[in-house]
Amino acid sequence: MGKLSAYAALAQSATADQLLILDTSDTTMSAQGTEKKISVGTLLPYYVIMPTGDTSGANDTAAISAAITTLDAGNVGGTIMLGPGNFYLNASPGNIAVTLPAQTTSGTQGGWPVNLLGCGAATVVSVVGNCTGISCHRTTMYGAQFGLADPTQACSQIRDFILDGQLATSSAIGLDFGDGSGFDIKLRVQNFTGASQIAVNQINRINGGWTEKSDCWLELYNNAQCLVINNTQTAGSGGGSDHSVEYIDYRLTLWLAAGNKGVQILNGSNAGGSRFWFRGNCSSLPVGQTTAGCGFGVFTITGSVPTPTQNDQYSRIYGGHLEGKIEGNDGNGQGGGVYPGFLWTGTSTHNGLLNVTGGILHSVGNSQITSSTITFNGGISGDSTLSSARSTW
Repeated sequence: MGKLSAYAALAQSATADQLLILDTSDTTMSAQGTEKKISVGTLLPYYVIMPTGDTSGANDTAAISAAITTLDAGNVGGTIMLGPGNFYLNASPGNIAVTLPAQTTSGTQGGWPVNLLGCGAATVVSVVGNCTGISCHRTTMYGAQFGLADPTQACSQIRDFILDGQLATSSAIGLDFGDGSGFDIKLRVQNFTGASQIAVNQINRINGGWTEKSDCWLELYNNAQCLVINNTQTAGSGGGSDHSVEYIDYRLTLWLAAGNKGVQILNGSNAGGSRFWFRGNCSSLPVGQTTAGCGFGVFTITGSVPTPTQNDQYSRIYGGHLEGKIEGNDGNGQGGGVYPGFLWTGTSTHNGLLNVTGGILHSVGNSQITSSTITFNGGISGDSTLSSARSTW
């Protein structure tokens, strides 16, 4: 066996590194013997990746993808741990850098998910170029909600790191997730400032796909579009995804620069039983924009499925909870107290809040709700339009 002094010290460990072990049962004192080793990876309950320092994104993307391939191959999922430092993700324009499996085999109960965890604010993941940084969706939905042999299988944990868009371009997306139950997300997502960029895109993509019963704890700072809740329903019978985004708990910190959009619930997405706790700051609007003319609010709830046939096919928070405070600050906008409205619902009478409880306090603009019916139980302060329009239930 070689001398320990012959081995250089490791600056940082990786899962492939090998450690020498002492065999206390070997009493032969032989000059010859077999080196006994064990890899770091076998001692850990997760796959550890350290940043490579490659700002192009090629090496970090490849390392994370290789770890996913390893965990995916076992069909049982697992956890990837990102160490402290700066990671960079890149893919060709319009493509996905890292596809994180929400299930590792197909089928209604196929394969456990792969999780992606960091070291809190010490881990920063930057999206480079015009791509989606991280995508996480099931590939097969669960089937009927009731009468299943097993409960719906939980999807991935994506948490404890900063996702940054300073190096993102064009229509880049930070995190794109959906189509499943039991997501556990806790991230700070920041600096996706391009007009077509989205910090967090929660979207039902696969046929029949819905997103429900999940936890989303998001700190959203300086993003052109902070959180978009959407679906891909198409006209006709049963085309595209479902419109359900129900029973999700959102804890949102919003820091909105001039022109930034906060939460958008679009295209008939039905947030039934979902709870939104919010807090934060909102800048005045860009020069030349007005509250009535900007086309968005801190919360924007607009649109319907392509061919709606009933009320629940319009965008809305239904039977849920909306509570928090947003502070208006002139910030980097035109100043003068010209802010987006708190709630924007377009012209439909069906979009908006239906049988919602909570408490709303803000110092931004009055809501722009046109003819929407608002049924809300709870206090409203700072919004004369919303206060006068609401009815209780």
